[in-house]
Amino acid sequence: MKMKKLSALILCFTMLLSMSFSAEVYAHEEDIMRTENYQKTKAFVDSGDIYDLGLYSMEDAVRIIGRQDPDFADLCGEPQTVASLAVLISQEDDEFLKNLMVFWYNYLLIQHGFPVTYSNTSDYVSYTLTLPGGKTIDALLYTGNSTPDTYANASSYTSAILLSLSSYRYNCHSYAWYLHGDINSQSPQLWFDYHSGFTHATPSCATQVYSPQVGDIVTYTDPEDFDSLRAKHSAIITSVSAGTGVNQIVVASKWGYYGVYSHILSDCPYYTDAEHGTTHYLTNVKYYRLSHQYILSGNYYYCKCCGYKNPTMVVSGVTK
Repeated sequence: MKMKKLSALILCFTMLLSMSFSAEVYAHEEDIMRTENYQKTKAFVDSGDIYDLGLYSMEDAVRIIGRQDPDFADLCGEPQTVASLAVLISQEDDEFLKNLMVFWYNYLLIQHGFPVTYSNTSDYVSYTLTLPGGKTIDALLYTGNSTPDTYANASSYTSAILLSLSSYRYNCHSYAWYLHGDINSQSPQLWFDYHSGFTHATPSCATQVYSPQVGDIVTYTDPEDFDSLRAKHSAIITSVSAGTGVNQIVVASKWGYYGVYSHILSDCPYYTDAEHGTTHYLTNVKYYRLSHQYILSGNYYYCKCCGYKNPTMVVSGVTK
């Protein structure tokens, strides 16, 4: 959407807010900027915490960030935040920061019953991955040319080492389950909202294990996620020290829009072991081992369950 349309958008939504929620009618951006909601929204953006939105889906962000920051949780519950974000978006020159605000903005439009009319997701299209053997998995294909910024808060995780740069093209589930740690192994790179297409859809080459080893895949799930199909994060184990606790395992994982990092399993934005109010939140981790079922397709042998492309041409037990 062109910037000249934003003023009309702001007025439209602030009028909707007025009619639906008995809020003050804001005729101009200056009126919105004088509100307490705007000041709180701007403070969240200026604090740098907004960069954490690039780590999660918005549903996870509201829950995880809101757990630590009650002001953010309150803002997500206030329809007036839509108007505040519209003003901030219209004033922002940084493309990536603007995209994060639009990501939040669109979520709030849906939550508060407004039509989504301003989107930064138009560069994603639905894509059906068809594996050799016929299995299909739903994905998203990024068709744009933008590159996200480096994660501004990465220094908070002392073990984290950047391995690959930020990208909109693939996420943690893609990196672990489809690309298998080699970002150049598949074309096109894809974004998967869920890992379940690899673990629960048949055929599957993934088996849950309880003594993890190098090469296994780990999923992170919040205690309130009773649906085992909805892990918030996936990673590949690269090192296991004495013992198999979460502090003895090193993994590689893609952090949302941001880069691929090597880090201790528990030293990342996706692992929680903390008290919030009267509740203790402890992330549930599960380990999976892959036993590929190969099939010949073109010049390569692929796993018909996950799409892994074997780099060699001599494979035992191949189904042709």
